Amino acid sequence: RCSFCSVWNHHQGEYLVESPNRTVAEIASLPSGYVNLVDDLAFSDIDGAEEMANELLRLGVNKRYWAQIRADNVWPKNPEKRKKHQRIFAKLAEAGLDMVLMGLESFDPAELKRVNKGSTVEQNVKAIEFLRSIGVKIWGAQIVFPEWDVHDFDKTIEVNRKLGIEVPQFTILTPLPGTPDYQRAVESGTLLTNEPGMYDFFHSVFKTKLPLPQFYTEISRLYKETGTWAVNACL
Repeated sequence: RCSFCSVWNHHQGEYLVESPNRTVAEIASLPSGYVNLVDDLAFSDIDGAEEMANELLRLGVNKRYWAQIRADNVWPKNPEKRKKHQRIFAKLAEAGLDMVLMGLESFDPAELKRVNKGSTVEQNVKAIEFLRSIGVKIWGAQIVFPEWDVHDFDKTIEVNRKLGIEVPQFTILTPLPGTPDYQRAVESGTLLTNEPGMYDFFHSVFKTKLPLPQFYTEISRLYKETGTWAVNACL
C-alpha cells in the first residue's frame, strides 16, 4: 500500500498467484540461462515459494533467478516468522536465486512513513545482510525526495557504500496518476506540470529544495559514487 505505487491500485488491492507447479513447469521449459520472475512481490506467498524451490531442486533445474521482493518479506518483525522466511529464502538461493530488486525506498524512518512503506530501516538493513550471507545480490531501489539538500545525498552515498549494495537505483519521488501521492499533490496544488513525459522518475514534477540543475547533478553523483558496486557485481 505504498503511497507512490500504482500497481496495487491498478489491481484493486488483490494479490493473485499461479500454482508453484505451473511456475516450475514454465521455468523448466525455458532455455538455459538467467530467468526474470516478473512479479512485484515474487515470494509474498512464502509457502508457495518453498514449494517452488523444493521442486526446482528435485528436478535439478540449473538456472539463475532475479526477482522483486520487499525487505519485510525477508526479515518479518515476528521472530518465528523470520526464522521460517530465512529458511525458505536460503532454499531459494540454493535453487538458484541470484539477485533481488528490493524496494528499500529510504534509510530514513520519516521518509518510509511518508510513503506508507510499512517496513522499517532495520528491516532494510537486516534483509540486505541476511541475503548477502546466503549469496544473493541486492538491487536496491531508493527514492530521491525533492526536499533533499546536499547532506541528504551525502548520507545516501555513505549508507549504500557501507552496506555494499551491488546495484543501487535512485529515482525521484513521482506521483503517478491514480496513486495517493498524486491525489494529495493535486489537492495541494504542488504539481509543477502534467506533461506525461516528465513522469519518468528522472524529472522532478515538484519544486526542489536545491536549484533544479544542482538537484540533477546530485542524482548523477549518487550513481557515480555508488556505481562501482554494480561493476563489481557483474564481474
